[in-house]
Amino acid sequence: MSRLYVFIFLFAFVCSLHAQDDYTTVRNASDRTKKEYKEAYSLLMSNDIKKAEKNLLKLIKRDPLFVNAYHLIGDLYLQNKQIEQSILYFEKSIEIAPSYNPTVYFSLAKIFMTLEKYNSAKRNAESFLQFKNINDRLRNVAKKMVMDASFRPFA
Repeated sequence: MSRLYVFIFLFAFVCSLHAQDDYTTVRNASDRTKKEYKEAYSLLMSNDIKKAEKNLLKLIKRDPLFVNAYHLIGDLYLQNKQIEQSILYFEKSIEIAPSYNPTVYFSLAKIFMTLEKYNSAKRNAESFLQFKNINDRLRNVAKKMVMDASFRPFA
């Protein structure tokens, strides 16, 4: 009987380890991916948007589960007022790794408030608020978004 418990424990442990590796981040990426991501980030910071976009799209193509690239390209599109593209990449990052970065929910909530899509804004703000250890200022803004969205017609 004790062998069965050991087997179950080891099986659960191995499954949990596997579940943690379902997506790629800067921490567990290859050295090449890390280097290319840092280059894309530097290009974005130096306002070379086209090159940064090209590099990020290349990274995503090579590793479709590299969540940091989705976040960064979502930010890139948001900065350039390409809202639909931004939403697409932010939502894809959530699909890949729903718990990885709470700020993506906050960003989507802000976008949807601006677009007057209050149901989506509220849903994303509430998702953001489910996380522990988030910035108090952002927490307060998200709470206000939830309240504001609650009193608006849902779209």
